[in-house]
Amino acid sequence: DQLRLVVDSGGRSTELVLEQGLEAPTMESCRVGSVAWSMKYFPDGHFSPRAFEMAEIAAKAVLDETVTTYRAGTWDVAYGSSGTIGAVSEVLTAAGWPPGLVTREGLDWLLDRLLKAQSAERLKLEGIKEDRRAVIGGGVSVLRAVFDLLGIAQMEAAQGALRHGVLYDLVDRDEDLTDLRSTSV
Repeated sequence: DQLRLVVDSGGRSTELVLEQGLEAPTMESCRVGSVAWSMKYFPDGHFSPRAFEMAEIAAKAVLDETVTTYRAGTWDVAYGSSGTIGAVSEVLTAAGWPPGLVTREGLDWLLDRLLKAQSAERLKLEGIKEDRRAVIGGGVSVLRAVFDLLGIAQMEAAQGALRHGVLYDLVDRDEDLTDLRSTSV
């Protein structure tokens, strides 16, 4: 019965969903993601306070229209899905933070580690996969912007991503050709 905020932050976009039970009446997609932001604000893999500041300001500008709909108080619990939240959760868990939970304090700790490393190449963090090293800067800046704008104190890492729900929905559909979604697929 909880009203859930689900944030699916991927490489090119971030989807926001308010859902309760099996209903998700409120959904939005924003063109801000870890790969896009890493390429734009950390193109050479270097981490600086100024680059993070600019990346977070730009992410907030893109996400700003979502504040009214998804702000704290309109949902009971926040979940994060997809590669970005999974990668951050794994790094935080490996560093001793509670498993499957991303907090603002954890994001601040991770930002501090990125700034100390100064580059993706020099980054030594237990729990980070090699393919995530180059896009962690963009992912952290996007998540920090989401947490700030929506007033999120903590987010539970969901097992799975938006694409899993889409596939589940397709498999579960009836062969009835009156379903316009099935016909179009």
